[in-house]
Amino acid sequence: MAEEIVKKEEYPKVQPFTDIIHKDDSYYIVMDLPGVSKDNLNISVEKDVLTIEATTNYPSFEGKNILRTEFGNVKYVRQFTLSDAVDREKIGANLKNGVLTLTLPKAEKLQPKKIEIQAA
Repeated sequence: MAEEIVKKEEYPKVQPFTDIIHKDDSYYIVMDLPGVSKDNLNISVEKDVLTIEATTNYPSFEGKNILRTEFGNVKYVRQFTLSDAVDREKIGANLKNGVLTLTLPKAEKLQPKKIEIQAA
């Protein structure tokens, strides 16, 4: 039986800076993900857990005469437990200039309901 040897890159795991905002009919998660492209970003919801995973893809400087380096590739990981207040089917994501904005609409049952008054 032949064994396969697979080289797996292990990047340091980093928890990205995050803001959570509540506005009108939605919640917003704004996350700082510098160096991340859409292709290296994975967002999933399984049961009540929202998971964001991303990796950077900076060029390698192997073989170069590096005088100083303060950053490199990392793996961003963040998880949130969702309540029933969030409509999981309508979650949206936008990545622009290294900032991820997730829109988590409130579930319909939690939306304010206006009662219409009938005139007699």
